[in-house]
Amino acid sequence: MPDSRPEKGKAQEYLEVQVRTATPDHLLLMLLDGAVRFAEGAREKLARGDREGKHELLVKTQNIVLELIQTLNPAIGEKVYGGLTGLYRFIYRRLVEANIEESAQKLEEALKILLNLRETWRQAVAVYRAEKAGAAKPAEAAAQGISLHA
Repeated sequence: MPDSRPEKGKAQEYLEVQVRTATPDHLLLMLLDGAVRFAEGAREKLARGDREGKHELLVKTQNIVLELIQTLNPAIGEKVYGGLTGLYRFIYRRLVEANIEESAQKLEEALKILLNLRETWRQAVAVYRAEKAGAAKPAEAAAQGISLHA
């Protein structure tokens, strides 16, 4: 019998499976990819004067940033934890201000930081995975990994 579920349902199901099976580092990159995608979409909606569309996408971006804040692991050290928390909060504030004020400048500030964060994490994950793959023993590789997010 053919599957009669709508395509959106299949896409959502696929995404849910990806999230459930993702490693923490991959999940972090997925969150940052989503934040960037939504913020870029909001920028386009703002430029076209689509206030509702802009609002919806900025709220999604804000929710991702809140998730990044909430899952940050204090065990990474006070300085790193404080720095990342502050950076995520700054991004969040800029997104809220961009939404309320319809400010392309504030949205660009937040997006620029999100893009830089995504690229930094992408590089860090690549280095971590390369080191892990080259480790002689899996236990040693696990001992070297530091989880920044829970």
